[in-house]
Amino acid sequence: QLSATAGFAIFHINQPKQNLFSGQVDRLYTKYAIHASANIGLKGLNSFFVPSLIFYRQGKTTEFTAGTLIRYRIKEESRYTGFIKESSISLGLHYRHLDAMIPSVIIDVSGFSVGISYDINISTLSKASSGRGGIEISLKFINPSPYKFRNSKSAKPML
Repeated sequence: QLSATAGFAIFHINQPKQNLFSGQVDRLYTKYAIHASANIGLKGLNSFFVPSLIFYRQGKTTEFTAGTLIRYRIKEESRYTGFIKESSISLGLHYRHLDAMIPSVIIDVSGFSVGISYDINISTLSKASSGRGGIEISLKFINPSPYKFRNSKSAKPML
């Protein structure tokens, strides 16, 4: 099993003016983003290898992050309706170039995903942050719904 996705985005195309507290008006640089990921099924297992990368550029500033997740899928089939409720747990590690290691845990249930990650600072900034990183919690709604309907002939009859 293999599925992949890639994309490109542009932000602030018109380079809007911004005025912060100093009273000075600055133009916001256009921001570019390139991303790609894959979902690679491991033969004979209910597990997937999920590598990903993202690159940002805004003015002279760039950011590159790459890493992978290992996803274990759990199927919970309804005995009566034929609907399948899929859920999974993912563990992974990403690296933000010259800045941080980012371990993460993600739990997907039905059409929702909850994740937690922690930026472990490995750059020279770790002196200023006393080695403390940052925690991030995410909640995401997944559409289309991961509920899949089986043919009614494959559903078990009601007792």
